[in-house]
Amino acid sequence: MQVAVVMTPELAAQKAAMLHKFSWSEAEGEVKFSLPDSWLRLVPGDCVVLKPRDTARRIRIDGIEMAAGVMQVTGHVDRRSAYASTVGYVPLPEPTKPPSSVVGDTVLAVLDVPLLRDDDDALYYYAAVTGDRSAWRGAQVQRSLDGGASYVDALGISFPATMGRLRAELPSASPWYTDSTNVIDVDLIRDGDSLDSVTAAQFLQRAGAVALQLADGSWEVAQYRDAEHVSGLRYRLSTLHRGQLNTVPGAHAAGAMLVLLDDVSRISAQSAWLRRVLTHRAPSFGGAVETATPQSMTYAGRAQREWLVASLRISATGGPVGGSIVAGWAPRHRLGTDILPVASQYFRGFRVYATDAGGQSMTADVTAQTHTLQLGGMTWPIRVHVAALNAITGAGPWRWVSTDGTSGDGDGPPEEDPGGETPVGDGTFQRGIAMYGSARAGAYGQLMGGDLFAAQNSGASWQLFKLRADTLEVIRAAYAGPFLFTVINDGASLYGGSDGLVRKWDADLNETAQAQVGFTGDAQGLALCGGSLWVSVPYEPAIKKLDPATLAVQATVTGLRINSLVTDGTYLYGASRGDNCIYKLDGSTGALVATFPTAGYPADLAVHGGKLWVICLHDLPVRLYKHDAGTGAKEAFELEVTSTPGRMAIAGDVLGVGGRVSFAVNTLTDSVIGSFSIPLDNPNQVQPPAASLITPTRFVAGGFDWTAYYDLI
Repeated sequence: MQVAVVMTPELAAQKAAMLHKFSWSEAEGEVKFSLPDSWLRLVPGDCVVLKPRDTARRIRIDGIEMAAGVMQVTGHVDRRSAYASTVGYVPLPEPTKPPSSVVGDTVLAVLDVPLLRDDDDALYYYAAVTGDRSAWRGAQVQRSLDGGASYVDALGISFPATMGRLRAELPSASPWYTDSTNVIDVDLIRDGDSLDSVTAAQFLQRAGAVALQLADGSWEVAQYRDAEHVSGLRYRLSTLHRGQLNTVPGAHAAGAMLVLLDDVSRISAQSAWLRRVLTHRAPSFGGAVETATPQSMTYAGRAQREWLVASLRISATGGPVGGSIVAGWAPRHRLGTDILPVASQYFRGFRVYATDAGGQSMTADVTAQTHTLQLGGMTWPIRVHVAALNAITGAGPWRWVSTDGTSGDGDGPPEEDPGGETPVGDGTFQRGIAMYGSARAGAYGQLMGGDLFAAQNSGASWQLFKLRADTLEVIRAAYAGPFLFTVINDGASLYGGSDGLVRKWDADLNETAQAQVGFTGDAQGLALCGGSLWVSVPYEPAIKKLDPATLAVQATVTGLRINSLVTDGTYLYGASRGDNCIYKLDGSTGALVATFPTAGYPADLAVHGGKLWVICLHDLPVRLYKHDAGTGAKEAFELEVTSTPGRMAIAGDVLGVGGRVSFAVNTLTDSVIGSFSIPLDNPNQVQPPAASLITPTRFVAGGFDWTAYYDLI
């Protein structure tokens, strides 16, 4: 039976002390002895004293058994002191609460700021995250290009950045002097974070760098030298450098975000995102996505935005009409040190823009730091503007000087829109979406299944790329052979001819079949007609009929030396460079129907609307000719081509000729729609740029380190 005993805390403590003493006494072992029945008055629980051999031991009797008039006694050593205690009550400490498992929301800062390190010389922006709860362990930064309708993971960050919010307003200041007047009072967000002072030498080496958010969402990069711990998470920063890295040293309201730049992480960006609104959120690891607050910014690509030129001066002669101006300036490169600045790998020189009092203007792109402008009929005063050029973001901020002695910043060309190289040619095709450092693919471009496929010659081998049609992001690549002569598709699969081999890929660029059809230099032309795949093998010479599913050879027609092969769905047409003619063949059997003479060395061929379009390279200048597909008669149309052209393609009623200089022709009116020239970006560039018409108004082009669209405007 158990009975609850109620006692005071003091009595409970004393009873516990007594029980502890009992335990120590009993640890000395069990004692057994015998007594005559004259001691029957003893019962268990009594205490007796045994005196063996002149010693005395107090024994507490635990049990007694009778046997033949003898009492067998069992007991343990006992002490009188065990029954008394003066122990006082010591209260137990409150139990420690377990740490919270609630991770809480993430504080996110997305920074479109200039490059922070030389090895960041690409198109990046930066992000920082932190949380105010001890269970916070990081966050997944997610990005949306459609205003938050859908997100993709941009970067996982597993460490907290030192971040805080301003306690008081911070006024604007000069970027040219040390700010010893203003201070930054900031409350940090996360327990355990701190801000430490830096030495004067470290201060001059750009230590103590922080980013301060402006009211419009942009950021000022600043430095502090002295950090004073005020109390708790509050710090005061003083001895400041404002407006670093060509940022604006503006005024900051109380509550504005501060981020220690040592703790930011970089995120890769794409040139297609320039001037687009990017939306970000950062759900905490282990937290709910729904509680992550989205924030948006218009991406300006400041990591690749060039800085204002310095020391712009002009020397003018002539006027009040005409004359000349010599302009000179100094670049301000963004990398390296103040003593030894280094140009970005995407720096492309300078743009000079001059305007007169009557609204006339002229523009020139130069690589030197001086330029002479011949004014012609321009009326004074003349204002000369200069900006540094970047291959990704275009012209940077403008600086100008006028012949009337005035000067200032800004006020560039009204049509100036950052976003890449200025198109040349007749200006009717202009570069649009561009992706730098990616596939560099512009050859044999074609759309299939909503994706773009294009090839790139790396010098040693060809690669075929699958790209997102909306952004030009690389989805997948496949090896296409050492010499890729042509690529066609049937809407579900692609076929390529390369160095005597025909390859077949599915829509994910998995190679599904391969066939050896000739020798080195063969498989130059491919065409799908009559349910079969036809391939030209000029070194045999022959054309071969293949099963499109397996690439098995079904028939061979010998004696035809064909380089370029096309079809109108009924007939095959093959251009023979060696025979200087076009062969017209039956699309089912490959039998020769007719032979059409051409000018010398017909290099490429296209057919559309009952007309054959052929480029011949033998006579200079190179020309594009037009023939009747039925009779082969040469028609009146001729177009001089200024440089060796690339491959031809038909989109709608438009013929596109892609190459270093690319152009488009309306096949219904025989009129040139427009042209453009692809810049040769690097003197070490081995392979020429390539371009392909993919829609009636768009080419895809590939240069030294970029893939881009050129769109009709």
